Amino acid sequence: MTTATKRRATKLAPRLQTLEGARLGLYLARPGGSSKQTERSVYELLRKIAGSIEEAYPIADVREWHRSSSSTRSPLEMLDEIATESDAVLMGMGDCHHGSACSLTEVWELEQRGVPVAYVDTPRRVPRIEKHGDVFVIDYFMLEKRVPRWKKQGMEVMRGQFELQGINRSLRLAGAAPGVRIRVDKVEFDLWEYPDSTWMSSDGTDGVLHYDYVLTEPLSTTDPSENVARAEDLMPRVVEALLE
Repeated sequence: MTTATKRRATKLAPRLQTLEGARLGLYLARPGGSSKQTERSVYELLRKIAGSIEEAYPIADVREWHRSSSSTRSPLEMLDEIATESDAVLMGMGDCHHGSACSLTEVWELEQRGVPVAYVDTPRRVPRIEKHGDVFVIDYFMLEKRVPRWKKQGMEVMRGQFELQGINRSLRLAGAAPGVRIRVDKVEFDLWEYPDSTWMSSDGTDGVLHYDYVLTEPLSTTDPSENVARAEDLMPRVVEALLE
């Protein structure tokens, strides 16, 4: 399947029935806003989870990929390669609005290539959108403080930030069409036309409301070893996210 192929999906990729013989892809997406020490602890955490899965299940192998930037998505060719070489993917973590926005978009790209993804991240890093009557209400990290500032700067600024941080993508996933009413805390406005994105091979996935990522507490920056110690708790939850 080429990167030029357009897909429209309204559900996640099928989960695996078993991990026996599965090829596990480990996709290390740099956490945004973190020190090198914290970043290394995140990589060690995810590798430890993958190693624990390898010990507990007769999987075929584990192959590793890296995203070089926390706030720039990987080339679609790389996502094609991950999907071709993996039966399931463990991915994480953004831990920053830019990092998580890039990661969430890539989660959907991999899911639409037919690969189930277990994505690990910290609280409120993936936008949560609920429909209250005719209004789509967004809950996202620090958005209630940022939106009033962006609105004062002009709706073009707001539109640009929503695209940059992946909120437009999440609104599309929630089925929000241009012209509907949006609310963030006490601020309301009408949704604009979505810009085209050359970074997405999928032409929209309207109708999928939420992606239930594997939630872990905010990263420790004072004791990175505490981050690695979470592997024991997270491993079974990662497995659960990959299996039917």
